[in-house]
Amino acid sequence: MIIAEFSSNTMTSIFGDNGALRGGEHPGRLQIVRWLNDTPLYRDALEIVAEKVRYFWWGQQINLALVSWSTYLAIEGQRRKISNLWAFLALAQMVNLSYAQNLFFVAILLTPVPLPENVRDLTRSSVPSWGR
Repeated sequence: MIIAEFSSNTMTSIFGDNGALRGGEHPGRLQIVRWLNDTPLYRDALEIVAEKVRYFWWGQQINLALVSWSTYLAIEGQRRKISNLWAFLALAQMVNLSYAQNLFFVAILLTPVPLPENVRDLTRSSVPSWGR
């Protein structure tokens, strides 16, 4: 019930006089910044999460997953020199964590693993010499 109220309030705030698509203005002109300032989106979402203990617990679990995954994203993405890491983090925040993780894992599979500079020395010393 609260989510239905939240979505209906959000829709009226998008198309209303103070929305992103304001009446009487050019239809191609979006007022995104003004709409974000006028809309209490984060406050409403925080009220929904803090309404019940169960919602708050799930909110904590999601935040913990996002923090741990963003740490993994930063470390592994820099190690493999994957560009546009911010896009994976933005997808996790705006769409879904599992969707962003799947795309990042595909990027990992398609990116070669960087080898250390002394890989020849390491492989020569680890191979047993049978004839010597």
